[in-house]
Amino acid sequence: MAEVATFPSPSPAVSNPQAPKLAETPKAQRVVITPDGLIAALQGKLQQAAEKAVQAAVAKQVGEAVREALSSIDDVRIPVCARFRNFFPHASKL
Repeated sequence: MAEVATFPSPSPAVSNPQAPKLAETPKAQRVVITPDGLIAALQGKLQQAAEKAVQAAVAKQVGEAVREALSSIDDVRIPVCARFRNFFPHASKL
């Protein structure tokens, strides 16, 4: 059997010196977040992000549709203007 050595316990003044007490930092409280709670907390930001994404998608589609429409108009306008010039050679430039 191993021998156990005993030591005298230090005096209370040595083991627990009087240090200046600093303001104790409060312990952080544990917060439980559920998925529903997280969604509820972020609802406004999620709504804004969704609206912004929809606006960007609509703007892109509308822009493309307008470009296609203008291209179609030009496809018809150019030959019509050329025919008009043939019928009226003295007409001003179109």
